[in-house]
Amino acid sequence: MDVAALVEYPDHHWFVETDLEELARHAAVVGADGLITTEKDWVRLRELRLPTLFLAVLLVELHLDAGGEPLLLQILERTLTAAARR
Repeated sequence: MDVAALVEYPDHHWFVETDLEELARHAAVVGADGLITTEKDWVRLRELRLPTLFLAVLLVELHLDAGGEPLLLQILERTLTAAARR
């Protein structure tokens, strides 16, 4: 699969049908056969009228290397403690 273009939206963006229409037009301009979205954004897209283009949903998983879990837990603990102080 070749990526023809990347269109980014802000995190937590709530898509509207005009966003999808714009993406479909952009795909036509760059010669893309379809669109790819993350599973997270699919939740926001699935209720909208989708373009007739092929739409793939990318499943994302996190795998920690050996020793990564303790570091992740430390970071989460610091983040949650700081948030609780606010």
